[in-house]
Amino acid sequence: MFRKWLPLDVASSRVITGMGLLMALNLLLNQFRLVLGPTLEISFAFIPLAIMGAFYGPIYAGIGAGLCDVIGFVLSPSGFFFPGFTFNAVLAGLIYGFVLFRQGYNLKRILIAKVLTTVSISLFLTPLWLNMMYQSGLFAWARIIRTAVLFPVDLFLLIIIFKMIERSRAVKNMRSQSAH
Repeated sequence: MFRKWLPLDVASSRVITGMGLLMALNLLLNQFRLVLGPTLEISFAFIPLAIMGAFYGPIYAGIGAGLCDVIGFVLSPSGFFFPGFTFNAVLAGLIYGFVLFRQGYNLKRILIAKVLTTVSISLFLTPLWLNMMYQSGLFAWARIIRTAVLFPVDLFLLIIIFKMIERSRAVKNMRSQSAH
């Protein structure tokens, strides 16, 4: 049942190395986020999560994203640990994996993945967690405006990155080797 959501070479050194590199990139990008206030920040750490989901499927991407969230908190704690944000990370990995894994990286799929993550996480779950933690408003205008402004930027970045991945000779070689 779960086999279709796993890479063909489930425990190969290539999968483990690729996941490790993408997790490290996620942790690095998380360190360079722009904090606009106690409940508002801008980060590009979603990019490695999208690549994890596209390359390794929802199960590995979800696990990797959850691990990145916990490791990132241990390396650079800010405030107290809240498991809701770990759930957000796992959910993002799952969404990118279910939408992009073995489906191709066309505009429609990338748009669906970004809309699902934006609506479910940025506009629904994150405000809920912040409300639980700080009693902040569930639908703060600053968050809605930030999300509306960043959505096309994030989407454009994902489209460009996945176009570069599609053209990459290394990815084509990796796909042909894993298909055998």
